[in-house]
Amino acid sequence: MKRPLLLLTLFSVQSLCAQQVPGVAASAAIKTPLVHISEGGDLVETERTPEYSVLVIRKAPQGSVPASIFAMKGACAITRARSESFFTSSPYPGAQGAFMITFPKTASQQQTAGASKPVMSLEQCQLLKF
Repeated sequence: MKRPLLLLTLFSVQSLCAQQVPGVAASAAIKTPLVHISEGGDLVETERTPEYSVLVIRKAPQGSVPASIFAMKGACAITRARSESFFTSSPYPGAQGAFMITFPKTASQQQTAGASKPVMSLEQCQLLKF
């Protein structure tokens, strides 16, 4: 089964264990979080630009699989809120528990510095009931 493995590759479980995210503050332009999920944990979208969003996990559910699924749920919610079809994620530089969510226009593998990053679709989010 590839879905759980894909979830784990999109969101580093070790990064999800952080309670505090030093160095990542809410954007001055955002008075309230654009996306905020508090059921089962606590995550917020703290920044939104035309190119990316920043997802911050404030409190993750216990266990690696629930934490990864929670992060995926947040990325799906951000993608839906932005009316995008596809997303990919990577750790936010210098901040544990934060992820940069980008929105490629196609479902093909996105190349970054020679390494491919999996691209998820909003359709996959709907199949997972996120």
